[in-house]
Amino acid sequence: EARYRKLMSNHKNSYTAEEVSCLCIVGEEFRENKHIGDAKAIFEKLRKANCLTPDVLCGSAVTYMDDLNDTADAVKAISFLNQAIAIDKNCSKAYCRLAEIALLQNRLEPALTFANQALRCPVKYAFAYLVKARVLSVLKRYEQAYQAALDAEKYFGKCVSLYSTKAGILEQLGRNSEAADAYRQSDQRHPSDWARHQIVNCLLKAGKPDEALKETARLMAIVPDDPDVFRLRSSIYKKLKNYPAALKDIDKAIASEPSSIAYKERADLHARMGNMEKSKADLAAAKKILE
Repeated sequence: EARYRKLMSNHKNSYTAEEVSCLCIVGEEFRENKHIGDAKAIFEKLRKANCLTPDVLCGSAVTYMDDLNDTADAVKAISFLNQAIAIDKNCSKAYCRLAEIALLQNRLEPALTFANQALRCPVKYAFAYLVKARVLSVLKRYEQAYQAALDAEKYFGKCVSLYSTKAGILEQLGRNSEAADAYRQSDQRHPSDWARHQIVNCLLKAGKPDEALKETARLMAIVPDDPDVFRLRSSIYKKLKNYPAALKDIDKAIASEPSSIAYKERADLHARMGNMEKSKADLAAAKKILE
């Protein structure tokens, strides 16, 4: 941090190649941690010092990629990346960033072209494997997407974004047990209710309700009072024919957040338990909400 501040307070507006590299790394870290203003300040200072290396230009571009609905930001980002390629036609990182932009703008074929171009460069920017996997997944070319995800795991490294992407592809391939494992690896690196919810859903699709039920405890450790989680666990208990436990959870969901769906689910449970009057009352409550 001390070195970064010293370099930023440099009034001579000149930097060695090693100093440029150091500031680029700091700038990328700032952007990764959503400190966009700090990242922009670094890359703007480097550009003013005429340090127009491909890394500086790619770093500059990435600070304008958070809101590509802003046309001006998209134009700036693409301009910086094209400048980087003009300096180095084998700038893998620039092609990868262009692929990311195209993917975010739902221009899928150009996105795939740019990702492939990034991976044809002599020195590959390994994140391009993950971008390619995402593009192929959106194109519903899931077998190819899975292979690209494996390449990303091999060359880019094991991280949350890799495992969440890999898990989503495995779900589309119907390999739900493997998808649950991939979501677990994502959750191990960055615990989240989203990942744990996905684990439960994948286990249910894999026909493993007992294992899914165990996983709900980990989910509730993060969101203990979430009505959606009570509804989810209620549905698992129902699959296991433990209707009293399912009813207890759906009661909690309705108490917290009444909805027509929850009332219909409770009506079904009451009917299964032979409580037809209560079932009719819940169906009426569901209808009233929809009116």
